[in-house]
Amino acid sequence: MEINLLNIYILAGLVVFLVCWLLLIISKNNSLEEKIRVLNRDIEELEHQAKLIIKSDIKMRFYQEDMEDKRKKLIMLKSILATFINILDEKKLFSKLDEEIINGIGFKKGLIFNYPNIDILSNINFSSSEIIAFSEIVKKKIDILNSLDSVSPLTSSYLKNDEEIKVIIEKEGIKDFLLCPINVGSRLYAIFLVSECILPLGITSLEEEVLSIICMYIGQCLDNIKLLEALYYAGEEVESKIKEKTFQLSRSLKEIE
Repeated sequence: MEINLLNIYILAGLVVFLVCWLLLIISKNNSLEEKIRVLNRDIEELEHQAKLIIKSDIKMRFYQEDMEDKRKKLIMLKSILATFINILDEKKLFSKLDEEIINGIGFKKGLIFNYPNIDILSNINFSSSEIIAFSEIVKKKIDILNSLDSVSPLTSSYLKNDEEIKVIIEKEGIKDFLLCPINVGSRLYAIFLVSECILPLGITSLEEEVLSIICMYIGQCLDNIKLLEALYYAGEEVESKIKEKTFQLSRSLKEIE
């Protein structure tokens, strides 16, 4: 009987020990799970912070690129204004619009049509098929271009709303572009076209503003050239009339003598 009681006590002790041991393991597991949950939250928070840092870094790089692009365009504009102001010949003026200036505006290609003949005054990197396509676009939208001032370029996104023009653009595989009028006085004189942005962001308000300023300044230069030509021819006419009157006076004096 005493042996049985002893066995029972031993068995009860083992049971208590096992229960305590299991409770300890469960407690440790719960503590471990809580630690894992905390670690997961920390990892998620770190991941979120890392994404924010990366996003902020990307924005900063875009901002720096944008500022650098604006700085380059301002330098280019200053150079154009300084160069064009002394040009008093129309052909020489358009010949100055080279690939460096087109790249400075932010594009790979540039083209200038005169109006109303749609003859080419300057061509930078456009193929003959592209020129034909754009001449068709210009003819279809000449009324709009004729009514615009030089601060209102037409964008490719706007012109694509016209189904006929959309067909022409897609057929030639033409990428983003800008059309801007060059006015002499209140009259449309030419159309400046640029295409294929160099930067991946595409056409922004900066490219539109730069092209508008250049077109406005070219218009002013052409206005000055036309005025000087008019003064030159007027001067020649006056000189011719003076010579004619002098000759007539000389002949009259001879007749009197």
